[in-house]
Order: sequence, then structure tokens, then C-alpha cells
Amino acid sequence: MHKQQHKNSRIPLSPMIFSRTALKVLASIALSSAVAVPAQANTFADLRVGMANEDNVSKGIGGADIHDDSYLLLEGGVGKFLQIRPGQSVTLSVSAAAQRYYEMAGFDADIIGAQAAYNHKFGLGAYAPTVSLALGLSQEARRGRERDRQLHDLTLSFSKRLSPAWGVYAAVMHEWSEGTKDSFRAVANTYPWWAWNVGDDIFDFTQSSFLASADYTFVNGSTLTASYTFTDGHSVASGLVPNDRLMGISSAIAFDPAFEPSWDSSQAAYLIKSDTHVYALDWSLALGPHSALDFGYEYRDIQAPSSISYSGSRLGVTLSWAY
Repeated sequence: MHKQQHKNSRIPLSPMIFSRTALKVLASIALSSAVAVPAQANTFADLRVGMANEDNVSKGIGGADIHDDSYLLLEGGVGKFLQIRPGQSVTLSVSAAAQRYYEMAGFDADIIGAQAAYNHKFGLGAYAPTVSLALGLSQEARRGRERDRQLHDLTLSFSKRLSPAWGVYAAVMHEWSEGTKDSFRAVANTYPWWAWNVGDDIFDFTQSSFLASADYTFVNGSTLTASYTFTDGHSVASGLVPNDRLMGISSAIAFDPAFEPSWDSSQAAYLIKSDTHVYALDWSLALGPHSALDFGYEYRDIQAPSSISYSGSRLGVTLSWAY
């Protein structure tokens, strides 16, 4: 159950305008194929409740810019699996999630999403490899509304069982992120004249990622998964102003709505070109035929220009049901 969630549950918390149309086209192809050939259709649903702690929610570079906090997560989704031909299938799904932080309410998020995927299995049996092409669309609404954005993603993935115990998964993904409420700029008296022309569209960017993972299933049904993700893209880092070091490498800047302004300081969000390395370890313990308890750890290493780097980690536990 966990491995299926790992591949399909995200629609990300990782975007292009034509993706909406392409998503409809892919769904139409699936339905027309189902009419042309007798299809087997299965409906599925899942629900996840979890909590986690992040030691750098703000993606701060250092010192007073780093804020840690814990959050609660409620996420669910429904979908349909359509077997259109032998070895060919289409998966359609929608999901919704709510994330609530204990102290940093400005980062609270409500997310809705949809995904369509075409899957091709090469051969018969459990060990035949599968290649999937997926299109996703999601909308993130945050308490700090200027952080609202829309995400589109296109993912090509490969999965294969090597044995009853071992499985591998790899994927390449391209994302388009578009801020939906980029409505403010840094005030002129906070930054020198050369910063006036920096844009304020902090969530308008594209990026590409590569993910590789391996999982091992124990005889008791629990699964241990290790994964690595590399992203050539951007990061949105939060920091106090003025900050000439971040200003010099930022392509956009805006006052950060996730933080309440005070009389003696202000917080800004900086869009920075970066390379991100994510190392993750997850242990999924089966509680029954439809439920599991997941423990996860993630470490992020972010490298930015001018020898600027920062990191963050997340530790969490999730109770999930799938039907």
C-alpha cells in the first residue's frame, strides 16, 4: 500500500498553462479507449492523518531566519483505475489536503489537486516493469495569501519488482509554478536603487527533478524505502530585511505574508536559483489489509549561487487507510 501511495499520492507539494487542456485530453483518450475495448475499472480511495516536525520551515539561511515548527496533516483522495487493454491502463484521481502549523500559521495550507496517468506494463506477472506518464494540477491556498500558487507537473516514471522483497522506482518530473496573488513589491526605502527592478513574482518559476528509490518488504509486511531526489530549480527562502547577501542572488523578492510585520523588523521572501538534494527514509508498518503506520525522515541540502547553502530536515508519522 505504501509503495502505491509513494508513486501516486502527490499531485508537489510539488506546472504550464496548456496542462489543464492536456489533462482533459488524456482523460478523454482514456474514456474513448474504454469504450472501444471492454475495460476493467476499479475505484480506490485513501485517507492519511499525520504530524511532523520541520527544523527549517522558513528555509532560512541562518541565525534568526531559521524557524522550526510542527504541523498536523489531513489528506485524502479518490480515483479510478481503468484497464483499457492488456498491459495498458489509465489512472484518474483527485485529492485534497489540509496542513496546520502549531505556531507559524502563515504557512498553513489547503491543497486540492487532480492527476491523470497512462501506465504501460511490459509483459505479464509481478516482475514485469511498468512505465507511466502522468499529468498533474494542484492549487495551494495558504494563510499568507500572497503565497498562494498553482502547480502543473509532468512526470515520467519507471517501476519494477526485482523479487518478492525488493522493488525499484525512478522518475523524472518537470514542474511549472505560478503565483496567483503576486500583488506586492519591496518598498523603495528598504532597498537601494539597484533593487527596484527586481520582480515580486516569488512563485513564478519552472524546475526539473529526478527521483530514485528502492524498497524492501519484510516477511511481516512492513516496508523500508530509501529515496534520493535532485531538483534543478528554485527555492523560496525567507529572511529579515535588509539582506544584501540574498538580494544579490534573488530573481524576485516580496514581503513575506507568512510573518506578521513588527515595528522594528520585516521579513521578505526571496526567489533563489538553487540545486536541491533530498535524502529520505520511510518505514511503513502494515496494521491490517487496508491500513498502515508510516514513519518518515527527510533531509534537504540546498545549494545556491555565491557559495550560499542551507539545509532542513523533517521527521513525521502518518496513519493511512486505503481501499
